[in-house]
Amino acid sequence: MNPIVERDIMHIGRVMRATVVQCAPEIMLVDYWRNRLSTRIETSRLTEYQLNTLTRTDARAR
Repeated sequence: MNPIVERDIMHIGRVMRATVVQCAPEIMLVDYWRNRLSTRIETSRLTEYQLNTLTRTDARAR
């Protein structure tokens, strides 16, 4: 596993949850992080575990 990808996945998850909880009225922030999450899913070679983590992060943020 790539440690940079692992750190980015953890970072996206933490920030998305915080953004959704604290900044819900500011939809632009939520859209930014959702777009970043989608980009990570589409452009990286992810392990099954990484892909599941990102998918769960996206589901929690909705």
